[in-house]
Amino acid sequence: MPTGLWLVPWLGAVALCWTSLRARRAASIPEPGPGRGCASTTVVVPVRNEAPRIRGLLESLLAQDHPGFEVLVVDDGSTDGTLDAARAATAGDPRVRFLRLERRPPGWQGKLYALSAGARDARGEWLIFVDADKRLTRSTFLRALIAECEQRGVAAASALGPYLGDRWWHRWWYRPIVDNPALVGGAFLVQRLRPRATWLIGTLAMRRETYEAIGGAHAAALYGGGAFDDWGWTRLFEMRRARTALLFDDGLHDVSNWEAFPEAWNGMSRWVAAFLVCRRGALPALALGTAAVLATGLATGRVIADLASLRLPPLPYAALAAVPPTFGIAYCRTHGYRLAWAVLAAPIAVGMTAAVAGGITARLRNRVRWRDLEIAVVAEPPSQALNAPRP
Repeated sequence: MPTGLWLVPWLGAVALCWTSLRARRAASIPEPGPGRGCASTTVVVPVRNEAPRIRGLLESLLAQDHPGFEVLVVDDGSTDGTLDAARAATAGDPRVRFLRLERRPPGWQGKLYALSAGARDARGEWLIFVDADKRLTRSTFLRALIAECEQRGVAAASALGPYLGDRWWHRWWYRPIVDNPALVGGAFLVQRLRPRATWLIGTLAMRRETYEAIGGAHAAALYGGGAFDDWGWTRLFEMRRARTALLFDDGLHDVSNWEAFPEAWNGMSRWVAAFLVCRRGALPALALGTAAVLATGLATGRVIADLASLRLPPLPYAALAAVPPTFGIAYCRTHGYRLAWAVLAAPIAVGMTAAVAGGITARLRNRVRWRDLEIAVVAEPPSQALNAPRP
C-alpha cells in the first residue's frame, strides 16, 4: 500500500473534528432581538430525587428575562425531599407551580408520564422541557430558544450545552466522550449535511399545538420503546416528517445528575440501548465505531512498546495511534485544557467501548436503569403497545 494512504485515518480525524466544530458553531443560538421570543411559555421540569440539584436550576430559571413564563415542577414520586427543596428555592415566587404525582397509570415508565402530566397542566403557548441537572447561565436563554425556533420555522428544537461536573468520571471519562467534537459535534454535522435529519436530544421546545398534534408524550413513549424520552421524541418527529433542529448554547450547562460511578455507567448504557432501539443502522454503526476504537487502541499500545524499546514504530501503527490524540487535542482546544491531556484520549476511548457493551447487554435484556427504577424496553412497539391513556 502506498505510504500516503496510511495517513488517511489521521487526516479523516482532523477533517471530522474541524467540520464538526464548524457545524456546532453554525447551530449556536444567537442573542434574541428586543421583544423576540416573548410568547407565553411553560417550562416543565420533571424531577425524581433531585433535591441536590433542583435549587440551581430553579434559581437560573427565575433569573430569565422572559416577560411571560411559568415553571411547572412535576415531582414523580421523590423520596428525598425534592419538592421541599424546590419550594425553599423559589420562596413563593408566583411564576412557579408544583405538581406531585403519587403513582403512574399502568404502562407508563420513567419520566415520560411526568412530561405528559406537566404538559396537560401547562398554561403557556410554548412548552419547554428542562431537566433538573441543567443550569441557564445567560438570562436570555428562554427567549433565544423560542426566537430561534420561530426564525428557523421548525416544529420542535432541542438544545445542548457544555457538560460539567466535579466527579472524577465527569472529568476523566464522561465529559471527554460526550463533549468531544467528534461525537456530539458529529450530530450537528449530520444535521448540516442533511437539513431534515432529526436529533431531538437535550432541552426540548415546541408549541403546545404541535405537542397535541403529534400525540404528546404518549406517542413519544410509543416510538421510544416505552422507556426513552429523547430518542422517543426524535423517532416520533422523524416518523411525522416534521422539520426539527438540534441547537447548541454555551449558556446551557449540564452539571450531570449522576452521584456515583454506577449511575454514570447505567446512564451511558441506557443511552446506547436507546440508540440501538430507536435508530436504524445503529448496531452496524456501533460495531464499526468500536472496531475503529479498538484498532487505534492496539496501535497505540504497539507504538508505546516500540518507543520504550528505542525503536521507530511502523508508519501504519503510528498513523492509527495518532487518531485518538487528534480528537483529544480538539477537545482540549475547545475547552481550554492543556494539550498534554490529549494523551489520555486512547484509554478514554477504549473505556467508551465498555459502555457500548453495557448498552448492548441492556438491549438484549430489554431492561435499563433510570435513577432507582428498572425500566422494561418494548423493542419494536406497535401503535397500541403502551397501555396508557392519552393526557
